[in-house]
Amino acid sequence: MVRAAKAETYYGFKGHLVISSQGIATTFTLASAHVDERDVLPELAQGFTGLLIADT
Repeated sequence: MVRAAKAETYYGFKGHLVISSQGIATTFTLASAHVDERDVLPELAQGFTGLLIADT
């Protein structure tokens, strides 16, 4: 159990997905709910070249 700044509690997992400009899912990963999206970015971007745009 982790409490965020907004006093919300998160349980479980979050999925992180990279989608190409053509709309094709190219890679994904699962992380614990308390893990920040920026912490999984190196794993998602491994071997990636080009522009990477993120939305959180």
